[in-house]
Amino acid sequence: MLIAKYYDHLPLYRQSEIYAREGVDLSRSTMPDWIGSQHIAGAAAGEASRACIRGSSTSWR
Repeated sequence: MLIAKYYDHLPLYRQSEIYAREGVDLSRSTMPDWIGSQHIAGAAAGEASRACIRGSSTSWR
């Protein structure tokens, strides 16, 4: 869903129509919730990665 939205530039309403043709009933209000939860998880992972890198004793040049 994230790849289709951001890489393929497919809006959620169109993705919902595609899923419906395949017999998958997804609410158009559920999809943005999933996207939002992935942004939150991604932000937390990015922050953890930055903290690990900043705490490293290795210097990159």
